[in-house]
Amino acid sequence: MAPFFDDLLKKIPFKARFAACVILVVLFCCDAIYSKANPNQGKGITDYAAYNLPFHRVVVSEELGVRSEELLLLHSDILG
Repeated sequence: MAPFFDDLLKKIPFKARFAACVILVVLFCCDAIYSKANPNQGKGITDYAAYNLPFHRVVVSEELGVRSEELLLLHSDILG
């Protein structure tokens, strides 16, 4: 498969390939900046009750053998 695609790409002039790469990198950077400023929010993503709770208030099943205090410590270790 790789030799086929390599031959196919070689048929495209260098300037066109370079321009396409620059355009894709610019679009990727714009999308990353936009996503950082406007994270996924809205109905079905951030409208549920647990989203608004502080981490230490998340209910943990005793069957798992982990207390909420232990999770809080784990959470603080992960976030630094």
